[in-house]
Amino acid sequence: MTRAAAFTAELVRTTCRGLAGLAAARFFERADAADEQYGSEGFDTWRQTMHARLQALASAIEAGDLQIFKDDVQWFRGVAVSRGIPKADLTLAVECLAETLQNQLPEETNGPVAPFLEEARAALRIETEIVPEFAPGSHAETVYELALIGDLGGARRFVTDGVRQGTFSVEDAIVGMILPAAREAGRRWHLGQLGIAAEHVITQTLRNALY
Repeated sequence: MTRAAAFTAELVRTTCRGLAGLAAARFFERADAADEQYGSEGFDTWRQTMHARLQALASAIEAGDLQIFKDDVQWFRGVAVSRGIPKADLTLAVECLAETLQNQLPEETNGPVAPFLEEARAALRIETEIVPEFAPGSHAETVYELALIGDLGGARRFVTDGVRQGTFSVEDAIVGMILPAAREAGRRWHLGQLGIAAEHVITQTLRNALY
């Protein structure tokens, strides 16, 4: 990860609450009949939605993985469409998020952020179903289940022992296990199959398992 990417990821993560509020306000200014469409709690709902997307963006930049943010937007799109949110509003939400980032963040963050926003736009154009990236009984599922119960020690031992014994490489552990498990946690959270507290435990455990 470059210094610029590390700076951008940390900046997005530490300011995402304020950025989310600004993006939601921009969305409500531009969306057609937003107050009627989303009701009295609509602004808070969209602010929370923007906040979640920004957290995913920070994690994606930190990991240097475009797919993380693309998957996040695809999962959100699937849930939003199932709840009757117009696709035009999803596109507008991403544009409002992009404009807020461009206006509020320093110019040097434009480079690290831009490719991820392009992936978000692409995600909204793809009509495919998101499915788990790991098979039952796979190493990724093992790591996911250890993370699900917050077993940092177990997850770390599974990863380090496997690398030490030559069962898999460090790259395989990250690309083939840690990232798919993190994506599955995000997918289940967006579908309402996993609470936010559990998702945080899983994400933090997976992140810590790398160190």
